[in-house]
Amino acid sequence: MMKKIIAILTLTLLIVLAGNMPIFAATAMANLNSSSLTVKPGETFTVVLSVNCQEGINGVIGLTYNYDKDKLDLVSEKIGTNYTNIGTGDTIDLITNSKDKLTNEDIYVFEFKAKETIKSQTIANISIGDITIDSDEVSNSEAIVKSQKILITIKPEVDTDSEEPRKETDNSKEQEKEAKESEQETKEDEKSNDNKNDLTSQNTTKDKNNSNKKTAEDSTKSKSQLPKTGTQKIIIGAILILSIIAIAVYVAYRKIKF
Repeated sequence: MMKKIIAILTLTLLIVLAGNMPIFAATAMANLNSSSLTVKPGETFTVVLSVNCQEGINGVIGLTYNYDKDKLDLVSEKIGTNYTNIGTGDTIDLITNSKDKLTNEDIYVFEFKAKETIKSQTIANISIGDITIDSDEVSNSEAIVKSQKILITIKPEVDTDSEEPRKETDNSKEQEKEAKESEQETKEDEKSNDNKNDLTSQNTTKDKNNSNKKTAEDSTKSKSQLPKTGTQKIIIGAILILSIIAIAVYVAYRKIKF
């Protein structure tokens, strides 16, 4: 009886201890790295998918990728040297073929080429979906890594889309400059004409004033001096009147005397 009690207590203690034991889960990280973040049209570059898991990388499950097909061409793709692809279709499932513990590996390599038809600067996107990392961790061996992406700038040596607006802006500035110069010349011509008109007007006014002054002087002289012909007529008329008066006086005198 005592042995059964001891066995039950021992089993209970083991269950309690097992329930309180910590459970370790695997942790992992993934990164996309490019040989160049800025390329020219027609230039090739490589993008590497790296995985880090300190518990060891036994495999990578459910790898999918995507890229801007209107801007990039996929030249080649290859698997890391320590892995084999057992996936089908577009899904890539990698398992390790190494007996060593692998913690930091370049598991997949892409080679892209920027399309030569690109004439203006643009951004190309390369991304992978969520992946599952299978590790050596005993209690919880799988770690989920969220999707990753990288942006590549495609920059032509001459941006035709930005060159034309710049030329148009330069032409517009030149036209504006010519218009301002023409306007300035017009204003100067108008100012010169106004000065000439003012001078002409002043001369005309001066001549008119001189003419009026001369006319007034002539009129004054005419009023103060009687014409010679008029003066002679007055003298002759006075002589005739005096003669008539003298004759009349003489006749009256004769009548009275005789």
